Amino acid sequence: GAVAPPAPPANRDLAGLREALRHVQSGAILGIFPEGRLCRHRGQIYPFAPGVGLLIAKSRAIVLPAVLREAPVCEHAYSSLIRPSRSVIEFMEPIDLFAPQPSGGPAVPIKAGAIAKHLEEQYVRWVGPVNYEPPRAAKS
Repeated sequence: GAVAPPAPPANRDLAGLREALRHVQSGAILGIFPEGRLCRHRGQIYPFAPGVGLLIAKSRAIVLPAVLREAPVCEHAYSSLIRPSRSVIEFMEPIDLFAPQPSGGPAVPIKAGAIAKHLEEQYVRWVGPVNYEPPRAAKS
């Protein structure tokens, strides 16, 4: 069977998260691939990485969702750069999870896991179901 690649050290993940948070808090825009890897199946997404919710919870940033459609399905990200396609990026309505609601509370609970799950549910509506297949091991 397939073996998942080793997880990166936790301190590297935290350092990257801190850097991303500083970037967003400075007023800059940050693009994130919330799945953390390429989905090799059209009309499906992979589960969202929990760090996505944490970054949004800590920064309180407005999310501008984008959906990539008709991109080439390739084994490696770099292969898609040289393969001709008619890819389209569709931008959805911005999502402000921290805007006051008529009820007085936030749009979703302000916990990182709930935020990531909420965004994942939106993408399921726009793209298709979640594919829970484990990551493939790198080829030797």
